[in-house]
Formats: sequence, structure tokens, C-alpha cells
Amino acid sequence: MTPTSMTLLLTTQTSNKQKSMKMILSKLQKNKKFINKNSKVLELGSNNGVSTSLFAYYASEVVAVDLYKSIKLENILQQYQNIKFIQGDIHYIVPTLENNYFDVVYIDADHYITSVIRDILVSMPKLKNIGVMAGHDYHEVEKNKNTAYDAVHAVFKNIDNNTLEIFSDSTWAIKFNKVGELHEARL
Repeated sequence: MTPTSMTLLLTTQTSNKQKSMKMILSKLQKNKKFINKNSKVLELGSNNGVSTSLFAYYASEVVAVDLYKSIKLENILQQYQNIKFIQGDIHYIVPTLENNYFDVVYIDADHYITSVIRDILVSMPKLKNIGVMAGHDYHEVEKNKNTAYDAVHAVFKNIDNNTLEIFSDSTWAIKFNKVGELHEARL
């Protein structure tokens, strides 16, 4: 797929999430802040493939894990050769993946606090020491309501607003810049 056809495809789709994700990923890619053509992305929860397709456009490799494979996701998988989709339970599949392999881990499966915490913890060993842990549905208004917001702050107890970046579509991202920083953030 050429950049022109990708742009046409994205501009003709109407979902707010797609527009937000395109804007965020475009910003991230332009700044080479979190993702680039050499990035390897692990996506937990791919649903209809909105984020998956955008990661695949910007990254070299995407491993997407979800319980279900929708027809929309199947179409996305046929368009991109750099996506490996694994259907099944995250908590059984992720431990089988290579440790210290992914540049970005993106969590967008079940958004309840215990699920998000489990997803973060099971995927941490898969993230490179210098990498980005990110996810979706971070809403400060849902503080203390057992949501992704609470999960992020429960796992990363020492995280501050300078380290945690929040985007307009409720995506959260934490970039770890040095070896050991991922562990230190959990203390």
C-alpha cells in the first residue's frame, strides 16, 4: 500500500478513534518520539484493527493479540504483511513471546483496573529496556473508578506528569529512556 492510498483510506474513514489515532501516530512518527520504521509493536486488544493498521503503517512489525478476529480486522491483516495476529487470551499468549523485544507495548483490551494491571505486568518483560508502554482509555475523570487511569497509577507508583504523556483521544504513554527505569517506575 502506498502512502497516497493509505492517506486516502484514512481520510475516507469516519470513526473518531481512527482520526485521533492517525493524528497521534503521525505526531509520534514525525517527532520520532515513540515509533518509527524500525519499531516493533505489541498490541494487546486489536478489536477491528484501527490501531493495528496505523501501527503497521509506521512500524516494521506489529504483533496483535486479541480473543476475537473481526471481519474488519481480517481485512486489515490482508492489507499488511508486517502484522502477526495471534488469536487467544493475552495472559496465555504474551508469556510465550520473546522478552526485551518490543519497542512499544500498546494496551487496549479490557479496560477494568485488574485487567489493565495484568496486561501491563504480563507485557513488561516483553518491552525493551528503552521503550514505550502505552494504552488507551486513560480518563482522569474516572479516577478511583477502577479504570485504566487507576491501573496506570497503581503499577507505576513513582510516575509523574513529566514522564506520563496523555493524548486527546485518552491514549497514555510512558517512555523509558534508560535501562532499569521501567523497574524503578514500579517501586
